[in-house]
Amino acid sequence: LPNLDKIEIDNSISPNGCSWQSNSSSSSDAANIKVIGWNAERGTHWDKFYTMIQEKVELQKPMVILLNEMDVGMARSGNVHTVRQLAIQLGMNYAYGVEFLELTRGTQEEQEATKTQRDSLSLHGNAVLSKC
Repeated sequence: LPNLDKIEIDNSISPNGCSWQSNSSSSSDAANIKVIGWNAERGTHWDKFYTMIQEKVELQKPMVILLNEMDVGMARSGNVHTVRQLAIQLGMNYAYGVEFLELTRGTQEEQEATKTQRDSLSLHGNAVLSKC
């Protein structure tokens, strides 16, 4: 099966190239790097994370984001590359690794909600987004 032994990396998204400078203007925060994590719950809530980052001050301007349960080509998450979509929205580079091939369209509830759809790739995995 393709992609199961590969890490997909896209270092072309971050508009400022590679910079580990702090997002804060405070000199006391100059050595800090904000890292946040998110469990997308089988890929179904990946799009809510972008809104949370924009709305919650403590989540704004992360340098690194750790993501698990991210879908690529699953009907339950719109058959999109959820990692790439989030990375583009946030202006961050990413690395994505497939954890497993999803053999169904998800839980019974997810299958019912997507009964007229098919999974395009059925990939489920983990990712790291970074400003660098």
